[in-house]
Amino acid sequence: PAGAGAPAPEVLVTPVEKKNVDLDSVWIGTTVGYVNAEIRPKIQGYLMKQSYRDGSVVKAGERLFEIDPRQFKAALDQAVGQLGRAQASLGKSEMDVTRYRPLAAQGAVSQQELDNAVQARSADAAQVASAQAAVEQARLNLEWTSVNSPVTGIAAIATAQIGDLVSPTTLLT
Repeated sequence: PAGAGAPAPEVLVTPVEKKNVDLDSVWIGTTVGYVNAEIRPKIQGYLMKQSYRDGSVVKAGERLFEIDPRQFKAALDQAVGQLGRAQASLGKSEMDVTRYRPLAAQGAVSQQELDNAVQARSADAAQVASAQAAVEQARLNLEWTSVNSPVTGIAAIATAQIGDLVSPTTLLT
């Protein structure tokens, strides 16, 4: 035959041994917290300060960032001034109604003048309520210059930098 001249292949034989073998596994993954909060400001302004270190543990309610409060302080002062003006106007309207009621009953002033005073008092009361709401909104805006953590956890790396103009669409961390 044709393959008769070829040498036979060498075969290795090894005895079977029983022993423990370590199993290693390598996994690639990303950790995600149980609660992940995207921190965004509720107002627009210049970022003045970052109060935490990237990667540190922060507690719920702890200040993370500070936005320049000056324009919001001025808006609050203005709203308080408008409230004072509205309250003064309401006070005058109330005095007019108090003065006109007995005079209208005696016929010293017309019913129309009394009606006008009553309506002016109602309008001034509405202005006071509106001004009080404006003061509350301005107070909220001023409070929102402090961006606080909604949860306790590990804070990520800040994506916004000091001096950036941030708005409610800006992701801070």
